[in-house]
Amino acid sequence: MRKDTFYFPHDYGARNDLKMIDLRMKMKSSGIGIYWQLVEMLYEAGGIMPLQCDRIAFAMQEQCNDIMRVISEFDLFTIDGENFFSKAVLDRLAIRNDKSEKAKDAAFIRWEKEKKRPEKMRP
Repeated sequence: MRKDTFYFPHDYGARNDLKMIDLRMKMKSSGIGIYWQLVEMLYEAGGIMPLQCDRIAFAMQEQCNDIMRVISEFDLFTIDGENFFSKAVLDRLAIRNDKSEKAKDAAFIRWEKEKKRPEKMRP
């Protein structure tokens, strides 16, 4: 696995969500696989992706109509014009970005304090 890969929070009970049950009832496990691949792609894309079904289908090696079903029929994603997204993904990305910014700010403050310390007091 690449060192620059990230993880995203995954609710371990997601399979029991009523929308996910509907997805499994109609599309079996292949629908669940398409769903999680779309979620991964959304995280990689910053939370919003163009609704380019042919490209997504090629990347997943799935049928475009199956991808469109997962995106549009189960209320798991929102289509906004030519793009689609998941509110849950956007919310979690915002939390991750906020934590990252706070960590950067804290590191900056530490480095600034370190610069101001006399030379003989530095580790």
